Parts: sequence; C-alpha cells; structure tokens
Amino acid sequence: MSDKRVQRLLYVITLVFVLVVLGTFIYARREEIATYHWQIAWPFIPIAFLIFSLDLLYVIWLWSRMMAQFGVKLPFRTHVAYYAQANLAKRLPGTLWYVAGRAQLYDQAGVPMRLTAMCSGIEFIVSTLSSAIVGVAFLVYGLSGFAASSQAGLLRSATIIAIPALCLALVLLPWIIRRLMRRADLAFSSVISIRALTRLTMLYLGVWVLGGLLLYAIVRIYAPLAPNTLSFLIGCWGASSLIASLVIFMPTSFGLKEISLGVLLTLIVPASIAVITVIVIRIAITLFEVLWSGVAVLLLPKYAQQAENPS
Repeated sequence: MSDKRVQRLLYVITLVFVLVVLGTFIYARREEIATYHWQIAWPFIPIAFLIFSLDLLYVIWLWSRMMAQFGVKLPFRTHVAYYAQANLAKRLPGTLWYVAGRAQLYDQAGVPMRLTAMCSGIEFIVSTLSSAIVGVAFLVYGLSGFAASSQAGLLRSATIIAIPALCLALVLLPWIIRRLMRRADLAFSSVISIRALTRLTMLYLGVWVLGGLLLYAIVRIYAPLAPNTLSFLIGCWGASSLIASLVIFMPTSFGLKEISLGVLLTLIVPASIAVITVIVIRIAITLFEVLWSGVAVLLLPKYAQQAENPS
C-alpha cells in the first residue's frame, strides 16, 4: 500500500474515532442539552469559526517560524496541510497521538522525526509559559470588576509569586532545550537563543487572546454576555489551558481543560450556562478541527514537498 493511501486510511480511522468520542460525549450530556433554553444568535457561528481559523493559522505560522530556527524550510501552505491534519488527533484520549502524527507527516517531507518531536516539545513549553502569563494577568484584571476584594487580593498575591517564577522558567528554557538536544543526539547549526524563545513566548500570548475571543463568540451563540467580561474570558482560556498542560501526561487529563474552564466561568455566569459552555466548546472546536483537517487532506497531495536543509 502506498504512503498516500496509508495516510488517507489513518486519517479516516482518526476521524471516525474522533466522531465516536464526540458522539459519546454528546450522548452522555443529552439531558443538559435538551433542558437548556436555547436562543441561538446565528451570526456568531461564522464569527466563531473565523476566529478559530485565525487562531489556528497564527499557531501554524508560529510553528513554521520555530522550525525555521532549526533550518527547516517549507512553504507555509505545506505547514498548514501537515499541522491541521495532525491537530485532529488532539481530540483523541491520550497525550501524544498528534505529536506522533505530525512527526510522521513531516518525516515524509525529509524532516527527521526527532527534530519534529523536539520542536513539538519546545512548542509545548512555550505555549504553557504564555498561557500562564495570559491566565494570571487577564484573570486578575478581568475579575477586578466581579470578584469580592478578598478574591481579588488573593489573585494579586498569586500574580506576585507567579510572574518571577515564569521569568525564571524562561531563562532556564534554552538550557533545558540544549540538554534535550544532546540527549536526542541532535546537532543543529542554529541553536535557539534566549531572545528567540522570549520573542516566541511573547508572540504566543496572541494565541490565548484569540482563544478568549473564540470563547466569547461561542458563548454569545446561546447566551447574552456583556463585553466587559471579555478580559476575564481570555484569562479563563489561558488558565484552563495551563491546567490541562500541567497534567497532560496523566491518564485522567482528557477533558480537564473544559472542566476547569467551567469552574472558572461560574465566577461570572450561572452554573447552567457554565455547564452548557463546557459542552458546546467541546462540540464546536471538534467540528471546526474536523473541517480544517478535511481542508488539510485536500491540500496535502498538492502541497507536500521535501524540506530544504532539515538538519
């Protein structure tokens, strides 16, 4: 069987599993869905998809910049084709399915699998740091208009502790990466610097801001929400992503992002809306990723090509 047919088969298997997981998720929560009083604001559905698409393309652009630091030269559309297809595997229970899929796709373009795995590790660390910054900063600012003074004071105290810790982690990051590169027996002419990592982390802040905008747009589909909640929602998105990242290697981490998001949302919205948000977020993002993975499968035969100087 040819590589292209194997790719298509693996994609179909992944898609079926993702849709089964999504169907099981919806069936288990059918009572909440059926009893909620739905008032759909239809214009926010395409708005949410547009924001998701911008966020995804921005993440892929950052990924392409990071791989370029290690000498991988591929057109942006090729990165879109590989990244969007592999990204669908994030919806499967487990931790590293999407990393393995991404490494396999790039390997066909001549990029060593170890290099793709290394870049995925850097992406994970940088995205975790940036989600922590956004989560802490926007939650503190966003809650100032909603929380009691004791809660706001507690969050400010957490900020005082968290920011120096994040700065220290950023300083140590190049050392960690170099250690990992030596362990993996990887030698590159371009070693990523503290300045490059800092710039990449700052650029990743935009990923979580767009994610908060996506959360706002999705909630507005079925519930009224004041514009002044936007900063808090951005903080919720960053903080819930951080929580999910910190426990990513635990077997029970699947769905933890949505659960933590729902808990945070109860600080500003009724519990019924928070529960529905957890459900709708999972459904909407899964369907958006399915659509983009389909686009990637269509793009892949046309734009797949060998990388220049992958090592």
